[in-house]
Amino acid sequence: MVKIPSDMTVANAKAGVWETVRSKLKNPRAKTIVSGQALIIIPDDANTLEVMKGLENVVEISPRKPRVIIYDVESGITKEELAECLLGQNPELGLTAEDVGCMTPLHKLGPRDGHVVHWVIEAPPNVVIKLENKSVYIGMTSCRCKVHSSTPQCYNCHQYGHTSLRCEQKAPTCRCP
Repeated sequence: MVKIPSDMTVANAKAGVWETVRSKLKNPRAKTIVSGQALIIIPDDANTLEVMKGLENVVEISPRKPRVIIYDVESGITKEELAECLLGQNPELGLTAEDVGCMTPLHKLGPRDGHVVHWVIEAPPNVVIKLENKSVYIGMTSCRCKVHSSTPQCYNCHQYGHTSLRCEQKAPTCRCP
């Protein structure tokens, strides 16, 4: 990602980046997306990626890791205990210490004053595959794991991408066929 200075147009910024990359690499291959006051540049090959990393004002961003939600975890379980339990109590999953080290417990969902909560964790795809649609033991509880999608769904029209608060449809749609 390249931030565009406020005194420069998008076209000028894009031309400047292109010129700089072309001076270092004869045939660069990349896609460019304009997002507000930034250019998001996605290199198509390793050579273009290396040249892009060497430029000024370039911030490397990576795609978000997939997320898994673990349902019905005892509310007293901490982030550290969650990782220990996943590794120690579930040998059939084939998780390694390195896999668990790559996982990041992000936040809890559900009632805070209840006996159980749902943990949302971020993990590399190879770890998500090991957890997807499995039951795991955490503490004294068997918990279900599912891939977590944060795409909102409207309960008025049942479309994805918005909630009923922002729905433009007047009358609710029945979910039943």
